[in-house]
Amino acid sequence: MAHTYDNKRIIKQEMRHMMEHAEALMDATAGEFDERVIKARTRLKDRMDSAKGVFDTLETKVAD
Repeated sequence: MAHTYDNKRIIKQEMRHMMEHAEALMDATAGEFDERVIKARTRLKDRMDSAKGVFDTLETKVAD
């Protein structure tokens, strides 16, 4: 059981790191007006929102 807990903790930590990096990228490109950057930012934001929802759901299931 401890091994499973460690895996969950590692995955949770990695997910947080990825979200932090994605948010930093969003902040760094906030003033960009190139159409490709705007589209990429939109896709990234959509994926981040989706990932947050999935992560919350998984976290709830793991806690049960």
